[in-house]
Amino acid sequence: MAWITPKTNWMYSDRVTAIDMNRICGNINYLLGEERLQKVYTDNDYVFLSDWIEIVHAFMLVQVGAGIANPEKPTDSATSHNFNLIESICLVAKDIIDHKRSQPTARHYVGEGWRSDNEVFAGGYI
Repeated sequence: MAWITPKTNWMYSDRVTAIDMNRICGNINYLLGEERLQKVYTDNDYVFLSDWIEIVHAFMLVQVGAGIANPEKPTDSATSHNFNLIESICLVAKDIIDHKRSQPTARHYVGEGWRSDNEVFAGGYI
């Protein structure tokens, strides 16, 4: 999982290539720290709606993991606006996530305890 500098100047007339799709998926995988998006695109592949929805879902996880307030959700269309949104926010998220990864692990207090009829939650340090 190597980071590749995103393209952030998508225009309506730009053609999406396999290189673009592999960069976007690879960068999302880098930010998530796992190979969530496993498809490798070739020049003969199409991006189906199910593929796009999987990419959008993983992208939303990136925003949450980076702590980005008011995360933006791309639409179900593979438009230049959505490609710019995903690649631009991934670029911002990389700085945040790389900084978090460089910090030593610390213990954090995670809340209080409570009980309901069928559930028990006890806070503590992690």
